[in-house]
Amino acid sequence: MARFKGTVQGNRNLVSRIGHETSGIVTECNGWQSGVHVQGRVGEDGRDVFTITATGGSNYRSASIMVGKVTVNDKGRMEFNPSREFIARFTRALEGE
Repeated sequence: MARFKGTVQGNRNLVSRIGHETSGIVTECNGWQSGVHVQGRVGEDGRDVFTITATGGSNYRSASIMVGKVTVNDKGRMEFNPSREFIARFTRALEGE
């Protein structure tokens, strides 16, 4: 049985792909100027880890930045852990830089 499942729908029917514990799963969703890359894998502790990266989209005009990771904590609750680089850029944006 698959550990991961991804779906996508554009102007055609919904399609899905599966990933196993050994393969994980990777997906990208791009516009012309921005996009996201998500990698699902099994972490060292045996829990699912999803790493989210913001990209420059299909024209690759800007550098990618890791947004953060989605995991499940010891209490079984979902957690989002933003990357240090993302926090720094977000803070600068709030300060008007």
